[in-house]
Amino acid sequence: MVSYQASVGLGDDNAVAGGHLGVVVPFRDRNAHLAEFLPVLQRYLREHRSKAPARTSLLVVEQEPGREFNIAKLKNIGYVLLRDRIDAVCFHDVDYCPVRVDYRCPKRGGVHLVGRGAETVVDPRGFAVSHDMAAFMGGVVAFAKEGFERVNGYSNDYWGWGYEDTDLAARCEITGVPLTRRNGRFRLLPHPNKGYDLAAGQVAPTASHLRNKALFEQRFAAREATDPASLAADGLSTLDFAVLTRATLAEAAPGFQAEKVTVSI
Repeated sequence: MVSYQASVGLGDDNAVAGGHLGVVVPFRDRNAHLAEFLPVLQRYLREHRSKAPARTSLLVVEQEPGREFNIAKLKNIGYVLLRDRIDAVCFHDVDYCPVRVDYRCPKRGGVHLVGRGAETVVDPRGFAVSHDMAAFMGGVVAFAKEGFERVNGYSNDYWGWGYEDTDLAARCEITGVPLTRRNGRFRLLPHPNKGYDLAAGQVAPTASHLRNKALFEQRFAAREATDPASLAADGLSTLDFAVLTRATLAEAAPGFQAEKVTVSI
């Protein structure tokens, strides 16, 4: 469960006027979603300047085929590729289209931007997944650079579906990095939830869901006894990858640029 220090609307005082925001979009096999998401985000930032950074650099990080998807590692890679030119970072799932969101750079710690839109997500296979929004962490999360560096980024060890954001929240708690929440609203693009299988009319967690749950519980069973120094063994400090290709996604516009990299992990 995630414990937020505050939950605020669009009048968030943990926000910087101006600034350069890096938006990292982890990606694999979601071309239709990317084609819809990118212009929606670009238009939203252009039309809502008071709730947008002065500059946005969006980087889609695509994992090459051949291994299980590792969304957290892709987020770390995107941050490392952008960090020398940004003031803050926003990790953004490609299926979350903004409706009413404050994208300004956080001054400190981490900020969960999702307040509305993910309460109940309908899977195209005919079942629904519900989230307790008071404790939910995922979808769209922003960090001041200092806070993300202090927790050593995401864990690189969660392959397949789930628990990388819960792990990140635990890292924040252990290191004293504050987590707050902005009550942003999003429109979610439909897609099959990789954390659940449907067989004979029954919904059950996937193997990677169960494996990642066990990994998280093993690591943080006694969270209050976890040494913050132990986080140095997994995260930004242990990241390894290679950039295979790089391409521009959209023509540069004032204050906005978008690229895509394909990486080997």
